[in-house]
Parts: sequence; C-alpha cells; structure tokens
Amino acid sequence: MHFFSITGEVSGVNRWSDTRITGSGGGQVMRGTKVDPIRVSSTTVDQQEFFLQDDSGKTHSMRFSGSIVPIADGHEVEVVYAGRQQGSGFPVGIANRTTRQSTALWANFPIVAGKTSALLTVFILLLFAMAGFAAFLIWSAIQDSPAREFGAMLERYPDTIYGVAAAGGLALLASLLTLVAMRSGAAINKRRAQIVSHLRERGIA
Repeated sequence: MHFFSITGEVSGVNRWSDTRITGSGGGQVMRGTKVDPIRVSSTTVDQQEFFLQDDSGKTHSMRFSGSIVPIADGHEVEVVYAGRQQGSGFPVGIANRTTRQSTALWANFPIVAGKTSALLTVFILLLFAMAGFAAFLIWSAIQDSPAREFGAMLERYPDTIYGVAAAGGLALLASLLTLVAMRSGAAINKRRAQIVSHLRERGIA
C-alpha cells in the first residue's frame, strides 16, 4: 500500500444534501381483491465540497459524500490517501487540525483494499453442491447394484467412472477456488490493517 496526504487551508466550503426516493408495491394479487400498498422510502446523503491550498500555494478541490468532520473556511485540514500505486489513491481519512477532530472514511476502504466477490462464493458453493450430488448419484447406483462393490460396479456400469471423474473434478476445482478466495481475503484484510495502522499513526481514528 502507498500513502500520501494533502494538508492545507480550507476555503469555499459548500454543503448540501441529496435525497433519493424509491417506491415499491401497488400491485394487485391475482384472483383476489388485496392490493399491495405503495411503499415509499427516502435516503438523504450529505455532500460537502471545499478547496485546500497547500504550503506550495497549489489549490486542491475536495468533495466528500456522507458525514465527515465539521469544516469551516480558514481551518487547517489534512486528507489522507491510500492506493496500490505510487502517487494515486482514494481518500481514507480526514483530520481537521484546527479543531482536532478526525474520522476514517470507511466507505472508501473496499475501493482501496478490495472486497471479496459474492459471485465467486456462490460459484464455489454451487461446485461443491454439484460434486456432492454427483457423489450421491454414484452412491445410489452402487446401493442398487447386486454386486455392491465399487470395482464390480465399474465393470457393470462403465459410465460410473465418468461420474466419479466429474465429482472428483468438481470437488478439486471448488477446493482450488476456495484456496484462491482465502488468499484473496487474507490479502484484503492485510491491506485494511495497513490503512488503519497508517491512520492511527496520523492520529486519525
């Protein structure tokens, strides 16, 4: 992980809120008179933008969504960035050095550190389920066989060997993907720990 920060004097603070409204329901149940009531929900997201002028005189435009520390014109503010490449990244922490208030920007942690893939997890579970089902079919066929011996079963039903190979292949693939997912999860946790450690060094909780 690579870290850098921008510290400067605040100017041009602007705050507003965006409200998003969603609705659902209103459909009629078939063969009945019940009507699903319309449900409306709203979500309000605070927005804040300002400028930071660093010691070199360069002005940086900042914009944040969600709740951050209170900021006013003239305050000294530090924004900490993290990324996987030198000189680029996303803000992961902000500190108002004037009021001595700070916060970690947890919403950006998955962008920087990465996040586990729900699709990969579902695919792994599906592979294990398919392998288990194939093994169950093989076991059922063996139980129905008069010989009830695996070797004799293969001679009597040659297609069984394909089922064994399929079950073993699926189980092996699922195991390999599980290993990949575990290694990926460990790497993500390590990067998150590095971000938290760096923020603590900067006095940002």
